[in-house]
Amino acid sequence: MNIVQVTNVFLDNGNGDYKGLDINKIVPGSQVYNANDNSAYFLYDGEVLESTDISIVTQSIYNSAKQLYKEDQPLSIEERIKELEETVALSLLGGAPLV
Repeated sequence: MNIVQVTNVFLDNGNGDYKGLDINKIVPGSQVYNANDNSAYFLYDGEVLESTDISIVTQSIYNSAKQLYKEDQPLSIEERIKELEETVALSLLGGAPLV
């Protein structure tokens, strides 16, 4: 199993170009997409022929990409509600938790 980075993954029409990799060998749920640098990171269960757009990367690089992706995502409904409750508690109730 390899951790792969594919650069220039998004075409102008929005479709993905995996540069000949078999998408059925991508481990489901492992994909991390970075629209800022037009790349994708994922676990790949197959042979990887590295090229200018396909690289095998380290766990550290993959983890960094996942963290950046997570930071770019909007808060979930649950996270937003929790933040709102905390804000209300601080401003109206002097920090007392809402019941």
